Amino acid sequence: MIKKYEKLKCKLAEKYSKNRIEYRIGKTEFVKEITEAAKKSLLVTSYKIRAKLVLDQKVISFLRCRQIFIN
Repeated sequence: MIKKYEKLKCKLAEKYSKNRIEYRIGKTEFVKEITEAAKKSLLVTSYKIRAKLVLDQKVISFLRCRQIFIN
């Protein structure tokens, strides 16, 4: 990903060496794609963490109930 961004920046710097606005516009789509990918990754990670917490809570509840019946 870093190499791809580096290549894009070099290409745009050559093409738009005297036009910073076009240079920035040229990076926009790439930055949007990376940002969306990061958001999706974060969402999946967040979902996995929440799912694990729910599972942990269920296991704890189960163990507590089991302990009541054993004693």
